[in-house]
Amino acid sequence: KAVLLPIDSAEWDPQRTAAAITSAIQGIESADGPFDLILFGNESADAGNFQVGVRVAYALARPIVNGIKGIEINGDSITARRHSDAGVEVYAGCARRPADGQPGSVGRAGQRHRHARQRPRGRTRCR
Repeated sequence: KAVLLPIDSAEWDPQRTAAAITSAIQGIESADGPFDLILFGNESADAGNFQVGVRVAYALARPIVNGIKGIEINGDSITARRHSDAGVEVYAGCARRPADGQPGSVGRAGQRHRHARQRPRGRTRCR
């Protein structure tokens, strides 16, 4: 489902953008149920503030991992990877909480890995 958010002026900042996106998500979710996953771009081309995704996640009380360079979705399990000074950080979680079907959580899945080809130990169980 695509949603166009009309704007009334060209003076949009990260706060106004995040508020408009949050409102649109809340409206869709109230009618259709919660999204399994919400993805944002890394940064805007004009300001590069890295704020909109973080602000939306906070407003919706959802988990967030930013700077993702790889993502795998297997059923309800999500594994995301991002590069850091220590190597590759791996985060794993569930799209929905098994008990009530509400949006899930994401946490670090084991250790930081020095090489992207290494896998985290253990599996995330969502059911």
